[in-house]
Amino acid sequence: MFRRANVSAVTLLVSGSLLFTGCNQDQFNIQEALPEDKAVEISVPGESGSGQALVGERSAFYETTYNVSRGINGFVFFVLSIARAITNEQPTRKEGNTWTWGPSEPKGLERVQWRFQATKVEEGRFTFKLEGRPKGSSSESDYKVIFDGDVTRGEQNPNRGHGELGIYFDNAQAVEQKSCGNGNRDVLEGTARVKFAADTEPKAISVDFIDFRNRCDGDTVERQPAKYVYEEATDGSGNFQFQAHGNIHKATENKPLIEEMTIRSRWLADGRGRSDVSIGEGEVPADMAAQSIPGNAVTATECWDEMFNVVFQETTPPELPEEFRNSVRPTEGDETQCAFTEEQLPNEV
Repeated sequence: MFRRANVSAVTLLVSGSLLFTGCNQDQFNIQEALPEDKAVEISVPGESGSGQALVGERSAFYETTYNVSRGINGFVFFVLSIARAITNEQPTRKEGNTWTWGPSEPKGLERVQWRFQATKVEEGRFTFKLEGRPKGSSSESDYKVIFDGDVTRGEQNPNRGHGELGIYFDNAQAVEQKSCGNGNRDVLEGTARVKFAADTEPKAISVDFIDFRNRCDGDTVERQPAKYVYEEATDGSGNFQFQAHGNIHKATENKPLIEEMTIRSRWLADGRGRSDVSIGEGEVPADMAAQSIPGNAVTATECWDEMFNVVFQETTPPELPEEFRNSVRPTEGDETQCAFTEEQLPNEV
């Protein structure tokens, strides 16, 4: 779905002192309400590799969990790092409880004028937004919101509160006019909504991607929703659910419907874990019914040890043709070696 956070030209804002001319206004402490990176980080243990695994080799489902978490971290860190960098500078002006940084003055090849605003809603709670408009525009209506947020300072730890973030890829594309190629591999479309609670145990993060796609993956890739739900306990153990939609069939099979794929990964503090995956909707129920196979979804499981190598895997239901089951996950290993010996499929995430 994505390879990394689409940092783009907006990252120039991290050097806010170069783009914004500030004045000596009284500051408010939004810095305490903005969560630190580790408070909203999806900390899947271990390292990344690639490929489908056999027993004794690196778990592919672990790799998916690890790599997806890195991508989500990139999006969240992107928003928070820019908000921290800008609000660490003196604002340009203050009106009531709203502080404004900018608008910036585009220089050289820069083609976007940026403006950042933050508002104190109540003690310990702030809203903020970053807007951009094309260079040379003087119209207020030309500003488009690139991202926004609503954050509340934690009662016990100032940098571990709760809140929501929004990232608007369509708006960013409208003002930046990026294209694929020339080294650029990400032109993202759609919206991302992030909810986080770093002041709970376990801490919780969820991300909804709405009408999302990477245009650089090709015009045939349709916009689809995706959702990620993550919990992490103080000891480092975690629970991660991921839902996405796509066509799992080959073009030659002439099955155009969209399937739903969900994965739940659970792991212990020492890194041992288990992923249970469900593939349903689309043509899957009809395909199973045509072969008199009970159920309406295919499930697959992988368990891995503390070195992230597979100790058990299987595909169910067992009535599936052996050739198909082996192409997904052949039954191998010992389920008693799993960190979690019971299957736990994803909820409605």
